[in-house]
Amino acid sequence: AILPDGTDTHYGFGWRTGEHEGRWTVGHNGMVAGFVASFLRIPDEAMAVMAFANRYRASSTELRNLVLEVFLR
Repeated sequence: AILPDGTDTHYGFGWRTGEHEGRWTVGHNGMVAGFVASFLRIPDEAMAVMAFANRYRASSTELRNLVLEVFLR
């Protein structure tokens, strides 16, 4: 979404957009009642990675990025 002042929020329709090592990404994170999840797509690589954890204090984003690095190398 682009705000009226021209600022890009990097968010729209429930998805956050960004970059990972120069690659365009689309993703979403969430948590509920002690569970965490992270989903990231890299459309140009036809790749998607999801991580789920049943530990509220665990970082599903860090776990997802560890898995992602295995496949990007």
